[in-house]
Amino acid sequence: FGNSVVFANPITDFLGDVVAHSNVNVLGNLGLDETELRLRGTGDGNHYLKYFTDGAGFDGPKLYGYGTIALQTNDMEVVLRDGRMGVGTSSPTKGRLHVSGSSLYGNATAGGFINSAGGTGVYTDYGAFDVGIYCESDLLVAGFVATESDARLKNISGISDASSDLETLMSIEVTDYTLKDVVSQGGRDFKKVIAQQVEEVFPQAVSTTSNYIPNIYEVAEIMGGEIMINADVAVGDKIKMFKEDGSELHVNVAATDANSFTVDSDYKGQVFIYGKEVDDFRGVDYDALSMLNISATQELHRLIQELHRITQDLQDENKELKNVNASFQDQLDEIKVMLNVDESNTAIK
Repeated sequence: FGNSVVFANPITDFLGDVVAHSNVNVLGNLGLDETELRLRGTGDGNHYLKYFTDGAGFDGPKLYGYGTIALQTNDMEVVLRDGRMGVGTSSPTKGRLHVSGSSLYGNATAGGFINSAGGTGVYTDYGAFDVGIYCESDLLVAGFVATESDARLKNISGISDASSDLETLMSIEVTDYTLKDVVSQGGRDFKKVIAQQVEEVFPQAVSTTSNYIPNIYEVAEIMGGEIMINADVAVGDKIKMFKEDGSELHVNVAATDANSFTVDSDYKGQVFIYGKEVDDFRGVDYDALSMLNISATQELHRLIQELHRITQDLQDENKELKNVNASFQDQLDEIKVMLNVDESNTAIK
């Protein structure tokens, strides 16, 4: 074993004879001539750690297990079982990826939510989101997204006021915009809503949490924690930036002046500074807007039906008036004949 030191604590019987060795401790590096570390017997091909290369891009360690592989700490478990992956559960049965449990994210004081307990709703003070999966980029789904909505999960208070919902919908401004983060979004055009405007007319569709905003968005040098740019930051602000290798660096502002600010990091080199973290970052529940639109559309349908009924009544009345007018005209023509009035028939054609 080269410079390694191996200690083996023997197991003895009542006569003092060694019957087995256990608790082997290796001080230093352990080198293997083969590529596999067997976790059971030599003939077992189902449980081992192996250095593997397939010549097609994969080059690194692989952990092999029969049916199940688990990685576990005192408060988290990741399990691969029967072609499924479980996070926070040892029995991933709900899909290829089964996530159980959540972590608090943000600090919201008012807004809407979508969760596994039955769709959308509104809170006035709920502290933070219980987030099971957080995605920093686009999410592509080949199938459809289903949200649990069983009536037995809910305390139903009644049918929404469609007339009021139509009025609310007409107050929401659909806006054309692009995102300031052109690096990740490519400057593409969007036609959606603005959370702050929606909050004014339909607050239950807006949530507030913490997130980073691109209010700096500059390349700069960092040396001794000092960054020589003028930015809208204050002492205590948390800043997100990216190193040259693309990895993220999260720092806190320790000091500011007119032309620079200092952060609590000893990293040296060029960085791309994204921006600071804010605690009033707003998000929109587009499902809530969709349901508002359904209710408003139902109200429009009711109004259209009402207008159709009124129009039909007016058409019937007009037809009746035309018949009455024709009768009057016939009577008038008869009177003229009786009076020997030599005039042309004045009937309205």
